[in-house]
Amino acid sequence: MKSVKIKFSQPVKLNRHEPVTEVIIDKTVSEGHNSIERDIQYILCGVMGDMRYRGLKSFTVELIK
Repeated sequence: MKSVKIKFSQPVKLNRHEPVTEVIIDKTVSEGHNSIERDIQYILCGVMGDMRYRGLKSFTVELIK
């Protein structure tokens, strides 16, 4: 697994200045020190909070080869 696309039913802030409706984690481009699994885990923990407290209805995770 090298890339993952996560789409949200409405804009989500995810510790950024601007809310986003889609995020792509691509380890072939990224120089991050975390594994792709850890990056996904961090994002989904934040998304679960948005589902509970901010009215996010759904999200989809798409694995990209």
